[in-house]
Amino acid sequence: MRGTNQLQIRKQVNGVITVLDSMEYVPEHGVYHEFRFLVLNDQLQLFMDGEKVLSAHDSELQGGMFGLATYRAAATWTLLTVIQP
Repeated sequence: MRGTNQLQIRKQVNGVITVLDSMEYVPEHGVYHEFRFLVLNDQLQLFMDGEKVLSAHDSELQGGMFGLATYRAAATWTLLTVIQP
């Protein structure tokens, strides 16, 4: 989530950030959403409230770490679950 009203799938390699997909998103104060991020091989998908909102392919994806971030915006995370099939 960006302060520029963007929801993004991004990657960072050696300090270089690449936006893989993005959409306009204006968060509403006090409104809660369920987010799910799915990575299958080179496919990355972001779901909001059960609906796929962003999707990207990254053939360079071989491993790494995950993270949730906001920039100049407050957010409350009530649950974070990571499952490796």
